[in-house]
Amino acid sequence: MGKLDDKVAIITGGSGGIGSAIARGFRDAGAEVTITGTQETADGYEDDLAEMRYVRLDVRDGDAVAALGAETPRLDALVNAAGALMPAPVRER
Repeated sequence: MGKLDDKVAIITGGSGGIGSAIARGFRDAGAEVTITGTQETADGYEDDLAEMRYVRLDVRDGDAVAALGAETPRLDALVNAAGALMPAPVRER
C-alpha cells in the first residue's frame, strides 16, 4: 500500500520537467494523477506518463482551470508546476 492510495492529484505542467517528476512520485505512492500541459495530446511524452490522465490546459486561462475543477469531484492534492518562458530583457516586460 502506498502513502497516497485513494488520493486524487492534479499536477499542472506535469508533462515535463519538475512537474513530471512530481507526477511520477505521486503515482508511485498510489495516487490517481491528472497531469496538464499545453500540447494537444500527451503523445510523445515519456511512456510512463501515458498511464496518467492528460488534460490540455493553459493555466493562464481561468475559465479552463475552473472547468477542470468543476469536472474533478474530489481533489486531495494540487501542484502548480506549470511555467511559461517569455525570453525578453526585463526592461521590455
